[in-house]
Amino acid sequence: MGLSIRFTDINKSYERVWHVLEVQKDSPAERAGLIPFTDYIIGADVLLNDEDDFYHLIEMNPGKALKFYVYNVESGKTREVMLTAQNGWGGEG
Repeated sequence: MGLSIRFTDINKSYERVWHVLEVQKDSPAERAGLIPFTDYIIGADVLLNDEDDFYHLIEMNPGKALKFYVYNVESGKTREVMLTAQNGWGGEG
């Protein structure tokens, strides 16, 4: 089937989900199409085991397009989002 799976307790799955709370104007997140409050980052092309893995991935790949899987609670759909983190884009975060 072309997949890898692992059994996990549903309560632990919430430790690997990032809720998008704010998207600043003209930011890499806005250009990627992230939507505050309704988007949840649920995965990436690499295994993210904890909160620090997410931030480390972003920090170690400035200027590189990274693929994330994002679930939107309003549409009930998951989509691929390409996010290119860049230093000096004019804002914070």
